[in-house]
Amino acid sequence: MLIRKYGSKVGGTVAIIALVSAIIIFFVFWMMGKDLHKEEINKSIKLKGGTVQQIIEVKLEDSPFIETMESRIGKRNDYDNAFYKIIYEVNGVKHTAWFRGINGPFVKNRETSDIYGSVIEETSENKSLIKQYGKRWIFEEE
Repeated sequence: MLIRKYGSKVGGTVAIIALVSAIIIFFVFWMMGKDLHKEEINKSIKLKGGTVQQIIEVKLEDSPFIETMESRIGKRNDYDNAFYKIIYEVNGVKHTAWFRGINGPFVKNRETSDIYGSVIEETSENKSLIKQYGKRWIFEEE
């Protein structure tokens, strides 16, 4: 009798708590990914002997990665990547670098691959063969 009277309220409460918890966990993982990107950016620039001045998240279309990636403007699905413009300084000279990170906690070191899962060189000629894009750096020479 008690289950019939209160069962649906308990089930509803549990469902709401589960939904809210899932949203919070997703947000935490998303923010951790952004922090991991920034840590990797700072570490890589430091290894080049530089110091990061500015990290700007940009759209694919505003980055040099557009040469090897199809634009997703107006399309339903998007890439699971984040794109950054990095302004850094080495010996008093400012330089620009670009970084493509991968969103998600389980794909940190994924490489660019084709539809068969084989690692593939990222060139504009291979653009139509690439299924997944891995992380990548582009350093502009100035």
